[in-house]
Amino acid sequence: GINAEYGAEQRAAKLTEDLAALRTELETLKQERESAGDRETKQQTEIKELTRLFDQLKRSESKLRESFSGSEGTISELKQKLADSDKKEEQMKKYCEEIVLKMKSELMKY
Repeated sequence: GINAEYGAEQRAAKLTEDLAALRTELETLKQERESAGDRETKQQTEIKELTRLFDQLKRSESKLRESFSGSEGTISELKQKLADSDKKEEQMKKYCEEIVLKMKSELMKY
């Protein structure tokens, strides 16, 4: 009987140890699941933020396109004015050169 009791106590002690180990393992798994849940929540939050920023970027881009498409006419008008201005500048240079030449030739007479 003593050996049987001793064996039963050992088995009970072993079972208690195993149970404690299982509890620890279960607690670890629970914590891992919670932290995985936290990571998932964090990722979902980041995805929402990125989506919001992307939508904002698309809105800004379309506003830019609208404002640019409205200004295309203005841009071509400005280019034309610039070209006209260049022509006038060229004409003025020629006119000034002619005057300088006339003045030189007038001065040569004396």
